[in-house]
Amino acid sequence: MLYFLSLLFLLIAAALGAAWIWLLLGLRTSGKRWTYGALALQLSLIITFIVLAMGGGWSAVIGFLWPLPTAVLVSDLLLQHSNFYADFYYLPLGAGLCLALIAAIFAPLRIWTPLIVVAVVIPLALPMAERHSRSLMCQRALALGASEVKRHSFLWSLRHIRTSFLGEAHGLTMANGQTYIWSYKRLNWSPVDTQPYAQPGYIQTACGKA
Repeated sequence: MLYFLSLLFLLIAAALGAAWIWLLLGLRTSGKRWTYGALALQLSLIITFIVLAMGGGWSAVIGFLWPLPTAVLVSDLLLQHSNFYADFYYLPLGAGLCLALIAAIFAPLRIWTPLIVVAVVIPLALPMAERHSRSLMCQRALALGASEVKRHSFLWSLRHIRTSFLGEAHGLTMANGQTYIWSYKRLNWSPVDTQPYAQPGYIQTACGKA
C-alpha cells in the first residue's frame, strides 16, 4: 500500500511539473498562451527568490518547477512568525502598492508587475526586519537586566529557522548569571540550562547604543 501511494505521489508530482513546464513554454508563442507563460514564469521566479533567501539550495529548483505547493509551505513557515512582521509589514506593502500602480501605467511593464514589485519589496523589507530584530532583542534584554546581546543577522535567522536541532541560537544574552536564547515565535528571551554552541557569526550589540 505504501509503495502504491509513493508511486502515485511521484506520478502526480511529475504530471504537475510537466504541466508547469508546458505553461512556461508558452513564452515561445504569442497571445494568451504567452500571457499565461509570463505569469507562470513570474510565480516560479518569485518563489525561487524567496526560497533562496530562506537558505534553500535544491529546494529552489523544486520551488521553480512546483511553485504552488512550495508557496503553501513557505507561507506556513512565514506565518508562524507573523507577530514579528506585524510591526513593519505595512511599510514595504505600501511601497509595493505604489510601485504596482506606477508599473501598471506603462503597458510594456504591466504584465511583469508582480515580479518587479517582489524584486524591489523584499530587498527593501530585509533592512527593516534587521533593524526591528535588533531593537526587539535589545528591548527584551534590557527588561531582563542585560546590557548587550550576541545575535545573528535577521537574514541568517531566516535561513536557519529550525536552529534547535543543531544547538544554534538566533541570539544570546546573559542576565544575573543566567543564559537566555532568542525566540522569534515568542519574540522574547527564553532561559536555557546550557549555552548553545559558540557561533563565530554572532554580532555583539551594546543595547544602550542600539
